Amino acid sequence: MTSSLSGGGFRFLRRLLTALLTFFGVTLVVFALMRLAPGDPGEMRFSDAEIGGAELAESQARFAAEHLLDAPLWKQYLHFLGPLSAAPDGARILGGSGADPWHGLLALDPGHEFQRPQVAVRDELLARLWISAQLGLPALLLASWLGIVLGLFAARRRGELAERGLSLSLLVLDALPSFWLALLLVVLLGAGGLGWLPVLGLESADPAQRGWVDALLHRILPISCLVLGLVPLISRQVRASVLASSEAEFVRTARMKGLSEATVWRAHILRHAALPLVSLGALLVPGLLGGSVVVESVFGIPGLGRYALDAVLARDYPVIGALTALGALLTLAALMAGDWALTRLDPRIRHG
Repeated sequence: MTSSLSGGGFRFLRRLLTALLTFFGVTLVVFALMRLAPGDPGEMRFSDAEIGGAELAESQARFAAEHLLDAPLWKQYLHFLGPLSAAPDGARILGGSGADPWHGLLALDPGHEFQRPQVAVRDELLARLWISAQLGLPALLLASWLGIVLGLFAARRRGELAERGLSLSLLVLDALPSFWLALLLVVLLGAGGLGWLPVLGLESADPAQRGWVDALLHRILPISCLVLGLVPLISRQVRASVLASSEAEFVRTARMKGLSEATVWRAHILRHAALPLVSLGALLVPGLLGGSVVVESVFGIPGLGRYALDAVLARDYPVIGALTALGALLTLAALMAGDWALTRLDPRIRHG
């Protein structure tokens, strides 16, 4: 018992240390890529300003100094990572006045947007995360249910005509680009086609039409697009896992002992086939919560995916850094949760 607990505790600490090192590695890579990418944030910030000449140059220089864009790279990275601020009014240890010592990802304060200086990135991030979660979580649940049902059907009817037709249909669906699928749904079911469903935003522009029914109708198409993109992947994984489990030695042994086919499937095949699905789910959750750039752009949804696209186009470093850090945290947390779930489902992993 003690050795088991110590083994499980060591495994958790090892995964936690790996996650922390991975997070810091991600922040370093993202920081380097942002600085290497073409485009000057100062020029983009004042691209629409009705000023020029010396006044424009002075504004850009003031902007660069305010955001440490003219500081040494090591100082910029420390300011970006935190938790200490390297700004002139930041931490004394980094040469600041000490008036506002905290800043950066580790301080949960990535700062304000470059393009909209009055908007705090942290507040905007939380608001858009909630919007993306309203699409991603229902899509994941529905896609998981459909994928499991179709995968089990394909595994039980292996080699039959119905299974071949289903596999071909899922293969075609998987090959369709997500942007083309989203546009197809808009053309067929939107105002330009059958006119059954709204295609832009999460609610109607007219306040008199808003309500839970209106909100539900606005979410059907983007959620459907996400579901159709996930079902082929999940069903294919379910089919492969079930077939591999059904041919395992312990399944043949269970059948030789005289166990009923329902018991064999419930207690052996499905339980063992669930292990790869847990790992797959841990990888899908962060991506859906982080939002789909294509889906949110096509349907005009102000979620994390659209936020990321706008930030990259504007070279908005605080937004890009915060989004990447959030994605890394969600991914690492989901992987650790999936690892914990695997230890509960398979004692061999826990004791290994």
